[in-house]
Amino acid sequence: DFTDKLAAFFRVDKMFDVNPSGVKISYLPFSPDAKSTLVIVGVDLDILEEIKIMPNLEAVVYDDENGQSVDNDLITRLTFKYSF
Repeated sequence: DFTDKLAAFFRVDKMFDVNPSGVKISYLPFSPDAKSTLVIVGVDLDILEEIKIMPNLEAVVYDDENGQSVDNDLITRLTFKYSF
């Protein structure tokens, strides 16, 4: 937390195996050709007590597999939360 209304978040997930079904994940497809690391970073803004907006970036960084490289992915997202 930076202030009462502003916080940051950070997450890293390492995939130690290639995911052959990765392209079937509709909300965040992964290449089935390489191991990957998912990095998520963003901020959490309290607009009102019951309303939050969370802009964030998701980066998928792929390992080289057998001398082959896969292009990395960068995804922008905006999450809106309303509590009632």
